[in-house]
Amino acid sequence: MNETEEIIRQSAIKYFLRFGFKKSSVDEIAEDAGVGKGTVYNYFKNKQDLFTKTSIGWREQQFNEIEREIEQIERADLKILARVRLEILSFRKAYIEYGMTEKILRELIEVKQSIDELRELDVEMFAHYLKLGFEQGVFSKQSFKERARLLNTTMFQFAERWITELDEVDAINELNELISLMLNAMKR
Repeated sequence: MNETEEIIRQSAIKYFLRFGFKKSSVDEIAEDAGVGKGTVYNYFKNKQDLFTKTSIGWREQQFNEIEREIEQIERADLKILARVRLEILSFRKAYIEYGMTEKILRELIEVKQSIDELRELDVEMFAHYLKLGFEQGVFSKQSFKERARLLNTTMFQFAERWITELDEVDAINELNELISLMLNAMKR
């Protein structure tokens, strides 16, 4: 990725997180990035493509930061629990930092879950941990992808509540209880 594309992506993530997908315009993103609208289209097919690629980049950055934080955890079930907790805390931080409204957060979650590439990144990550847990003797043999989809769907069904409705301590406690209950059902 070259410098211009990175500048466009940084402007895009700022706009998408602050104003949502629908109210962010390619014109505003281009202006903020200091490039012409045509330059944006040299790198991205349309606003949806810009959103998808920007979101994938942001999620990969989040993923890598969280991986560094949980790399010392060996058991797969504890990795999953820590990962969900850290992801929600990361979203809470972005929610506050960018001054998102609940409506914008809800829209971004819906758009994110409607884009196959973005949803599959999360599903693949959960499937990897479930398979690791099977190899460790923690989880029973199962359809890892199917269970991963269930974990991912559950996380995003409750994400808005955990980010906007509950204080951080209550959100983490509820998250731990729910995800632990699901993981216990998958154990040997």
